Amino acid sequence: RQREQMDMVRNALFGGANGQYVKDEETDEWKFSKGKHGFASADYWEDTYKNSDRQYDWYGTWLSGIQGAPDSALRDIIGPSLSGGAETVVLNLGCGNSRLSEEMHDDGYQNITNVDISQAVIKKMRARNEHRKPQMSYLQMDIS
Repeated sequence: RQREQMDMVRNALFGGANGQYVKDEETDEWKFSKGKHGFASADYWEDTYKNSDRQYDWYGTWLSGIQGAPDSALRDIIGPSLSGGAETVVLNLGCGNSRLSEEMHDDGYQNITNVDISQAVIKKMRARNEHRKPQMSYLQMDIS
């Protein structure tokens, strides 16, 4: 798990729109590689979600927020702005495998569309929720 976290940090730090510095495993040197890499790469996300079932919540969860940060539950921060109540239409861009939309659904927000660039995570999340939360939809697309 620690290696996974370090890979995420490294890719975030060294990624860019035109390329990324990557470590050559044979020479142990950092080299610039053109093209989209890291978080900007659809392949990165596809590989990440194909190889892991661990759920990850970037911004914390709807009910409990960020671990160790008091008063960070997203329900308490965002909820008051959702004036439509249960009728609110939610578009969750870059949903990944976060519990956010599942917890929002359980809290009464039923009309949720989840979008991610990774077909692997969309398939997993759709399968996970199709019987428990059939109102939620999952779509694979690149929103960049």
